Amino acid sequence: MGLCSLLNLFFTVSSCAQPISVNTIQTKYGEINGLDISLGRTLIKAYEGIPYAQPINSSTRFQKSEMVLPWDNVLEANTRKPTCYERLLSDGIYSEDCLYLDIYTPPEIDNSTLLPVVVYLSNELDNTGMNDNTLAFRIVPQNIILVAVQYRKGPFGFLHVPELDLPSNVGLWDSNLALLFLQDVLSAFGGDPNRITLMGQGLAATLTSAHAVSPQSSHLISQTIQMSGSIWGIGTSQIATKANSRELITSLNCPIVDDQEFLECLRNLTVEEILSETGNMTFGPIIDEEFLPAYPQILVEEAKPIPSLITVTTYGYQSRELFAASPSFFYDFNKENLIDYVRDQISPKYENEFPRAEKEIFKQYIPFKNMTSTQLLSQFVKLIEDISSFVPTARELEHRTKRSAECFLMFWDYSSPNQFPSNFSLKGSYYGQELAYLSDYFAFSPFNFSEDDLTVRRLFVDSLTHFIRTGDPSTADFKWSSYNGNQTYLKMKPNPEIDEDLFETSLSFWNHMSKFGKDIISGTNTDVENMESSASNFYCSLAFLIFLNILFFH
Repeated sequence: MGLCSLLNLFFTVSSCAQPISVNTIQTKYGEINGLDISLGRTLIKAYEGIPYAQPINSSTRFQKSEMVLPWDNVLEANTRKPTCYERLLSDGIYSEDCLYLDIYTPPEIDNSTLLPVVVYLSNELDNTGMNDNTLAFRIVPQNIILVAVQYRKGPFGFLHVPELDLPSNVGLWDSNLALLFLQDVLSAFGGDPNRITLMGQGLAATLTSAHAVSPQSSHLISQTIQMSGSIWGIGTSQIATKANSRELITSLNCPIVDDQEFLECLRNLTVEEILSETGNMTFGPIIDEEFLPAYPQILVEEAKPIPSLITVTTYGYQSRELFAASPSFFYDFNKENLIDYVRDQISPKYENEFPRAEKEIFKQYIPFKNMTSTQLLSQFVKLIEDISSFVPTARELEHRTKRSAECFLMFWDYSSPNQFPSNFSLKGSYYGQELAYLSDYFAFSPFNFSEDDLTVRRLFVDSLTHFIRTGDPSTADFKWSSYNGNQTYLKMKPNPEIDEDLFETSLSFWNHMSKFGKDIISGTNTDVENMESSASNFYCSLAFLIFLNILFFH
């Protein structure tokens, strides 16, 4: 095996690209050298491994990152840096010192005409960043600058210990710092810092959604692309993060006595010791006092309205576990399985109201007797996806369009003919499917692309790049109406179709369920209408206090 082949096990072709020329960029932090890389006849410029923060190590673990300091020597940005840890993985190269970004530009840059920029946040699927160059060669030739950002994930990015003075959401603070860094340097690369599209899939889409409403970040981006993720589902994320943080701290045997002793214990542990205790624990954003000081339906009232392109799939995050299940799970699934899931995972959240609440859930998701195993399994998946994906996305679209943000919804109504076995009962689009067509990353088993797959890839990439450039995903192939007004959405398939009201039934049902005193989507004890009212009251009270301050103290 040659050197390039060996290195490709860990990096992409850029690591072995022959430099046609060295490109030097002068920034306020110092000089940066990059390389020309090529794929076939397509040439782009790559600047890989640019630090945007001071190095993270055991002594700064779990703390907010700080802006990188200027460097004296020329920075050789020709190698992608190790990836941030999330869980113990056998593939890839990882490090705590991982707060770097990669910038890809067209070969010819005219600094008098700055180009639109898409900032791609890595996620829990393509965590190794192995497909960033594929993504670059799909997007950059359309006169777009691509920035791929690494940030801390898992317990290192989202550990929550309320008893101690530790910051929460440090993964969000990392990506916020990257956006601030880009404000300083993008123009030197020919990018327009006022035309940044923030893009992510899965967890990264949820973080993208959070940036769009956060008082810390909303002014730093001009639009978003969110693939299968919304901060409006923070109820589920927050409960899991708090419970898993507590379980992890207990298993690590670090005494919570005071900040210093606790931190010293955590910092003396190796990364492997920490991650060996996390197993399949998930960690994500929570409501805190700074980055997300209120629930998103409140924060959106003050955030700048920005355009968004949002995608959803037939099966969301839970499909990762679903498709990994044994075949008997699909063929033997029965009514009792669904009932047990509701009673174990959902009913307890309604506390004293659980008997009436679960009765309504059974009526909604087990609508008639003598359902087949496939029908019951389909309803089981729908229940999970309504809670974790469809309803949060619907609420985000509802709140943001009320603020006059122009939003576009895409539903992946397509699965490749080569994607599933012929006897597989739940065919449809799965979690992470967008990445297969965008960056050749397959969340499950790879499959050979058919002619229809190639058509879908072209339509999807064309739509995304057109949105990045213009704010409108319509292309020469189809006119795409915004979600605003008629709740219009596009069905992505070889012959795209426009339809309406994808979420109407699910949204209506779960809004109705808040009458039992618990909105399990947002994780609050207040129903949707009262929460929106409290948002209005919050800002009215704030305005009144400002008025009194001006009246009596000026």
